[in-house]
Formats: sequence, structure tokens, C-alpha cells
Amino acid sequence: MVDYSKWDTIEDEDEAVAVDRTADFVKRAEHHKASMQLIATQLRSAWPLSGEQTAHLLDFVQAQHRGIFADNTKRATEIVAFIEARSAPSTRPLHALALFARRREAEVADAPSRAQAKRVFDVAVCALNTVAACAAAGGARRLFDEMLRDPQGQMARRYRASEFAIDVLKGAPPDPTRPEDEGKVDDHRSWPIARSVFWQLLIALMTSGFALKILGQMVLS
Repeated sequence: MVDYSKWDTIEDEDEAVAVDRTADFVKRAEHHKASMQLIATQLRSAWPLSGEQTAHLLDFVQAQHRGIFADNTKRATEIVAFIEARSAPSTRPLHALALFARRREAEVADAPSRAQAKRVFDVAVCALNTVAACAAAGGARRLFDEMLRDPQGQMARRYRASEFAIDVLKGAPPDPTRPEDEGKVDDHRSWPIARSVFWQLLIALMTSGFALKILGQMVLS
């Protein structure tokens, strides 16, 4: 007589593996949710953003996160798709978040809080490096195309070393009271103003020239 009881054991083992996988997935999902909540909390303390801006930045952070890898180059497809569809976030809140996390890491006394601050700092620097590098390269697609073309080139080496983020962090801390486009000239928006100023100046010069001519004739007559 054939004993089929061994299949009961195999089924039990399969069920145990499935339960373990489900539990692991749930655990990782809860950890991810807690991490994003932590980042959102520290971001609100570091920089004033609207709810929409916060959601946009956090979505970008998730899209470009390096995961278990040393850098996020394996997320190139996700990064390019995100930026081309929704645009990159500003470097300023990421800069402020990195500084806030670094300061918190130095100030808190307990090891778990320091570890949390360190993780937030790493996440902020990774995202900051991505945004700054994309801007320097003229876009996300150009950045990763260049890195693919020359994996050992200057662009790729600087990116993997987070030098684009380091360059930003070396600068002055961002000022939340200062508009981001302050000091920049938006050519398209400035054209109507420039044309108006040009014509007013031209009319003034023509009027002045005509007045001087009439005045000259009066003096000579």
C-alpha cells in the first residue's frame, strides 16, 4: 500500500513558506510606510511645502531610492520616467532635509534616533544627488545615457560618489523666505516687458531728438 502522508508534510512546508513570505512582505511594507512617515515628518520641520509639493517630493524619493544597491543607477528607467512625466523636485527642500537630519543626528542622545536621522540623511542626499546631476547634465535621460555610454567617465564617477549632492551641500543653506526663482531671468516671461521698455525708450529718444531739433531751429532763427 502506497503511503501518501509524505505529501501532507510537503503541503504543510509549502504553506509555511507562503506564510513566511507573506509575513516578510507585510513587515517590509510596514517598515517602508514608517520610513516614509518619518521622512515626511522631518521634511515638514525642515522646509515649508504644500501637501501637493510634499507628495510630489516623496513620490520622487520612492521612485529613485537605491534600495539594496550602492547607488540608484539601476533605477534609471524609473527616474527618467518620473522626471519626464512629472518634473524633478527642487533641490532646496532636499538640501534643507539633509541638513536637518544631519543636525538631528548630532543632537539626539539615543542610538535608535541617531540611526533614524542617519537613514533620512542618506535618503535626502541620494535624492539630492539625482536632482542636481540631472540638472547639470541637461536632463535625466542625458545623464543616464552618458553614464551608460561611459560607465567609468567623469559624469558616472561623480554621480556614484554623490559629488553633485556634496557640491550643493557645500553652499549656503537654502532660505525658505527667498523665492526660488529670485535673481533668475525667465526669458519667455520677460520678453513682453523688455519689448515694452524698448519701445518706451525708443519713443523717448525720438521725442527728445525732435524736441532738440525744434529748439535748435528756434535758437538759430
